[in-house]
Amino acid sequence: MNKLYLVFLSVFLLWIGLQAAEKYTLSQCLQQAYEKSHLLRAAKLEIQSTNKKVLTAKGQNYPLLNLGATYTRIGEISSFTFPSPTGGPPRKLSFGTPNRVNASANLQYPLFTWWRIQNSIRLAEQGESLASLQEKLQRLNLTQQVLKAYYAVLINNAVVQLLKTNMERTKKSLEITRQRYEEGELAKHGLLRTQVQLTNEENELKTALGNQTNSRLFLGKVLNQPETEIDVSGELRFIPLQMEEGQLIKQALEQRIELQMLQVEESMNLSNLALAGTGNKPSLALFSSYTIVNGFDPMEPEKFVDNWNIGVQFSWPIFDGFATKHKEEDARIRQKITLEKEAELRQNIILQVKQALVTIHQMENSIASREKNIELAREVQQMSEEQFRNGLISLLDLLLAQKNLFNAEISHLQAVFNHIMAKIELGKAIGNYGWFEAELE
Repeated sequence: MNKLYLVFLSVFLLWIGLQAAEKYTLSQCLQQAYEKSHLLRAAKLEIQSTNKKVLTAKGQNYPLLNLGATYTRIGEISSFTFPSPTGGPPRKLSFGTPNRVNASANLQYPLFTWWRIQNSIRLAEQGESLASLQEKLQRLNLTQQVLKAYYAVLINNAVVQLLKTNMERTKKSLEITRQRYEEGELAKHGLLRTQVQLTNEENELKTALGNQTNSRLFLGKVLNQPETEIDVSGELRFIPLQMEEGQLIKQALEQRIELQMLQVEESMNLSNLALAGTGNKPSLALFSSYTIVNGFDPMEPEKFVDNWNIGVQFSWPIFDGFATKHKEEDARIRQKITLEKEAELRQNIILQVKQALVTIHQMENSIASREKNIELAREVQQMSEEQFRNGLISLLDLLLAQKNLFNAEISHLQAVFNHIMAKIELGKAIGNYGWFEAELE
């Protein structure tokens, strides 16, 4: 029994370890976010809701049928008797029956509504299109959040690794310093200086590990897994942007979801204007009814009698207190407001694309030079280490060379990260994150 318990415990601990060691790819992060986002689910439900509104609007084209029935108990019924003209028993006339029943079926069908129904259907369909665009916008916003959180974890992982590598260099320098100190070639002051340097780097590593944990927790929150640290696989890669400014601006003006939403809003304003204009226009409707009632025949008050009718109703609101006029003016004003918003958004889109491109080009120009700086700093650090071992340079020169190498590596890493963040901002301006598809493979 104890062996079986130990086996289950071992399997459970192994499963926990595998879960903790699991690293998410960018594709997995996006998939998790799309599946678990409450806002994205709400946007999809909004599409379903607007679809029902479209069906409701289309229902106006169908006839309206109402069934009704009433039962009335009458306490006292007036009646009188009179002799039969044929000499038979006297006859009785009753004005109704104590148990009065009335059942009816009423039919109404719009023959002509001055295109009110067509405009309301068109307006509902445009609302459904707007909801679909809002769902796409929510997906794009979620994609941006995931990208930023994913690359934040990557850069923090890289910073931690750089700090650990730098600490290994410092430990190696400390070994050389201790060896020279023991051989009497270096004062104790140099040994203490190196130990202080190592302690400072250990504190920097603790801070970096805290930042790493925070970034993983934030990614867990974005993926709707709060209180869960999510690590990722991948690396920060520098991939130059190949598209020209004019092409990007054209693509942004064609694909930007917010711009498409304003264009749908313009169409809705026109539909509202057309619908408002029908407020004082005539309409024509067909109506018909079928009725069954008792108490109608005074000779046989309990007998049920049926009847039917059919007709056409014409209605024309001659004066509505200028309500139609004011509604039309309001619709025209709303259209002007939407057009102004569209013009402003177009200018902002162009500005956002240009600003993102400026940052991208700045980073691209600096990344190449920073890569060369890393090569030079690494060569200087290696030479300085050998020269210090042979007593040709001071400890300060060695520590400075080591610090310069670390700064060059961090500077290059930050430039690559800033380049990626600028591409994310450019993707937001365009409404497309297509250049991150290589990371999804």
